[in-house]
Amino acid sequence: MKEQDLSRVFIEILPMLDNFFFKDFQGIYEQYKLNKTQHKTIIVIGTFNGSHMTEIWKRMGITKGNLSIIIDSLTKLGYVICERHTDDRRKVSIHLSESGEKIYNEAMDDISENINRKLSAISKDEKVKFIDSINFIYNIASKFPV
Repeated sequence: MKEQDLSRVFIEILPMLDNFFFKDFQGIYEQYKLNKTQHKTIIVIGTFNGSHMTEIWKRMGITKGNLSIIIDSLTKLGYVICERHTDDRRKVSIHLSESGEKIYNEAMDDISENINRKLSAISKDEKVKFIDSINFIYNIASKFPV
């Protein structure tokens, strides 16, 4: 496969994977007055609880400015708590509030259920290959410089 073809595959597969994990959550967005990006942010914060802003925006692939706006909105909604470090006031740890934890836990249950439902449409052999492939891509991609 040429690098040009690889670029095309990435351009095509990223939205497919995004929809694979997040397409069926419209009801949650409406219930908690969230948009898709806010919902993803809650999932990232819950997964890496206590992370700093820099870690979160890098994991999400968005700009610092966009993340600041999202964190401010989630704080106003009562889903996120920002904690400044006493030794370095520039550092801010981000945590989920109790209501944010509820959304996170619900989201993780829904994501697992969604994944299992979608994977049930393929054979056992294809499922193993898919999971192995995702793990392989993750392991390789984690070696790339940020």
